[in-house]
Amino acid sequence: MARFKEAHCALQSSTGDIMEPQYWLSRWQTGDIGFDQAQPNTNLVTYLSALDLRDGAHIFVPLCGKSIDVIWLLEQGFEITGVELSQSAVQSLFAGLEIEPTVEKNGDHTCYHHGNLRIFVGDIFDLTAQQLGEVSAIYDRAALVALPYDLRVKYANKLCELCPTANQLVVTVEYPQPDADSTPQSITHDHMNELYAQQYDLDLLANKGVSEGIKGCHPAFNATWHLVRK
Repeated sequence: MARFKEAHCALQSSTGDIMEPQYWLSRWQTGDIGFDQAQPNTNLVTYLSALDLRDGAHIFVPLCGKSIDVIWLLEQGFEITGVELSQSAVQSLFAGLEIEPTVEKNGDHTCYHHGNLRIFVGDIFDLTAQQLGEVSAIYDRAALVALPYDLRVKYANKLCELCPTANQLVVTVEYPQPDADSTPQSITHDHMNELYAQQYDLDLLANKGVSEGIKGCHPAFNATWHLVRK
């Protein structure tokens, strides 16, 4: 973190407790979803090939929201399963695709599905490997960076439990985070190794400076990681 010694940040801290599901549900309810993007993430488009996936492979997208990345992955011919706390986000995703999903109770979750798209509404920590099925890869742009430290550790372990053979493409940010409850959470390279090195070989595909900073904070970096199961 030495390169942040002279950092400047104009961002005020986020309100609420990101440990609590209600924090994220309320952000969806109020439309405070700056993490949602209008275009597919450039790191996904550029580096998806690192996963070396077969046609029609099954990709798991945790905390998927109504991400356009899900739509882009579907357009590439993949089978997509997501999990998301907000039912309204999932409904918006299907509405944007102009398809009517089948909605069924599945364990502790409500499952929306149509064709190659399946989204579980509920807590990822309540999801089971049996519900998810065999997964070829995990794509994580907005999950790890949304969780505080204690939940990041729990989340990393949960992914290993849910997807014991799947590699990951993970997009993170690193910046002078103003306080522990502000989002996105800053993820250092050392912390990525702390979370994943026992189970994966980590390959840093890119680490790009963000010229505009992250929410007014400088310096800021956007990292893309390929995690390969050992």
